[in-house]
Amino acid sequence: MKKIILGIIIFIIVVTFLYVGWFWYSYLRGVGPAIGKPSGDIVRILEDYNGQGQLSSEQNNTNFPLMLPDGFAISVFAQDLDGPRVMHTGQRGELLVSIPTQGKIVALRDTNGDNVSDETIDVVSDLNKPHGFTFGDCITTCIELNPDGTGGGCHDVCELYVAEEHVVSRYNYDIDTYQVFDRKEITALPQGGRHTTRSLQFISDDMLLVSIGSSCNVCDEEDNRRASIIAVEPETGAWQHYATGLRNSVFMTTHPTTGEVWATEMGRDLLGDDLPPDEINIIKSRELDSNDVPKDYGWPLCYGKNVFDSDYDQRDYGIDPCNENNNKIGSYIDLPAHVAPLGFAFIPHSEGWPEYMWGDLLVAYHGSWNSTKPVGYKVVRLDFDAEGNYVGSYDFVSGWLTDDGALGRPVDILVEPDGVMYISDDKAGVIYRLVYSEKLSYLAGNMDFGPTPLLETLNTEQVGSETIRTYQLSYKYDNGYKYLTSNRVLELSPDKHFIALEADEAYSISFFDVENYKDFENRVPLKEEVGSYPDVGVFVWSPDAKHVAFTTAHGVGRSDLYIYHIDSDTYDSIEVNSFDVCGASCYAETPVWSPDGQYIALLEYDRGQERTKINYRVSVFDTSTQYLRSHIVDNAVDGDVVKVSWNKQGEPMYYIND
Repeated sequence: MKKIILGIIIFIIVVTFLYVGWFWYSYLRGVGPAIGKPSGDIVRILEDYNGQGQLSSEQNNTNFPLMLPDGFAISVFAQDLDGPRVMHTGQRGELLVSIPTQGKIVALRDTNGDNVSDETIDVVSDLNKPHGFTFGDCITTCIELNPDGTGGGCHDVCELYVAEEHVVSRYNYDIDTYQVFDRKEITALPQGGRHTTRSLQFISDDMLLVSIGSSCNVCDEEDNRRASIIAVEPETGAWQHYATGLRNSVFMTTHPTTGEVWATEMGRDLLGDDLPPDEINIIKSRELDSNDVPKDYGWPLCYGKNVFDSDYDQRDYGIDPCNENNNKIGSYIDLPAHVAPLGFAFIPHSEGWPEYMWGDLLVAYHGSWNSTKPVGYKVVRLDFDAEGNYVGSYDFVSGWLTDDGALGRPVDILVEPDGVMYISDDKAGVIYRLVYSEKLSYLAGNMDFGPTPLLETLNTEQVGSETIRTYQLSYKYDNGYKYLTSNRVLELSPDKHFIALEADEAYSISFFDVENYKDFENRVPLKEEVGSYPDVGVFVWSPDAKHVAFTTAHGVGRSDLYIYHIDSDTYDSIEVNSFDVCGASCYAETPVWSPDGQYIALLEYDRGQERTKINYRVSVFDTSTQYLRSHIVDNAVDGDVVKVSWNKQGEPMYYIND
């Protein structure tokens, strides 16, 4: 009898081991990157590459792992965070981040303007897996003095709604101290089970959406709040279903144009590597407090484009239960299976971003755990055409997934209008900062010495019809960062050794030696005329990078040509036109160097009525003899002179737009 019992026990153990081995081989061979330690220190890697990142796959001739589109650079904004998730920008520019593993929300501050967080403040702590949070109304609240004369005072506060696993609460958030007070519980939520994250999204001043994931992989829920989005009245806590059949919609956002609620959705597990798709859903609005039934997005019965899950439900309905005589809503966009889409954000129609990306959607693929081959671990761009139709998907930031595991796992995406975005990474414990600049590729491309520069737009101001931008160029050296700030004009020399920029003070032009980390002592002062300073044109470097030329325009009928000489740290100023030639409102266009660097050609013209261009002339300045000669273009020419250039023989030419 004992032998039989022993044999049964051994049989059970063997079968169990065989089943575990089969299950692991079938579903979990790719789990390593998700559960293992990071395959490298992403902070150290970025620091080794001057904190700036590479620009594109075409330009990435090094071992830098992360791939970005042209014109973008990446750095670490904050580090040593234990699993950062949801992000929002506060009223003072601080970045608020939820950290569920530590039960708190923190405020990250950059106090010295170097684009790196240097202060972490606990906003609220001792919470139960806080995940989603959002701001409500902002007011000024005042507290009376105590009888002893202490306390009291007024505070600018904003309502801060926080979703823990089991409850949604509202706090008053002091925007100056970054602290909360006066907690009020709004509504209780189901807790326990498989999915514990809760996310929040306002759809109106008096209606807050709360997403609640399922308790299981695939099942019929006992609590109907599970696998749904509920709508909660902040003042009363009363709730209604807004949408059902959503297995785990961890993040929501609103479309900037239509106002529709969009949500990412994670499909079920254990159907193989290719099924079911993860999803992007548009959550159809419903009339609350009416007979309008909340839309059902299919789970657990259906997935993707209303595909019946016969693996889970093997009953014979006689019809397709996902497509006939039902109100189930299919996915808007099917994503690859198991990529685990989390945070997402629309790219604004803003000059801070490349125009071809306007209106597109950035989505963080957290990465798979139950696929035999790891997938995800990147940020993608979903491309939409001018009519809003989905066109296709492109990698935006990739490279976290390596042969040895994963360097990180992107979670949330926060996009700002000026070409800056933040990505949270709960595996590496960091917040990344990405920036875009039209000049970044040009400035940073193929440098074979010194640090890689990062150019970003600090501020954009509209003055009449003119857009004025303030640029900041930063270089990271061993002894710290060098920041160069300029209004309107900033240009790198052809050999990429020198920077010419319009100084932010004293109305002058300054120069910086990139390789030797040195400012030039001499500045080019601009002439003041009639109480105002001139507008500065584009800096144009000579072919040998020894000189830089630019023009200035005065409101008194005169332009000046400046030529700065790098080797001698001196400059020349030449008045290139006069009242005798082209009247009282003469202007000069951007100078053009001859191929041998001896001559400078520039186009001049007068402003006629209604600001038309008349009285053209082409001037040529000989830098060796300091002689300026001009050729007046025949006014009978039919068309505008739009460009001056040089031919192969070194002769100036001009082009007519007829």
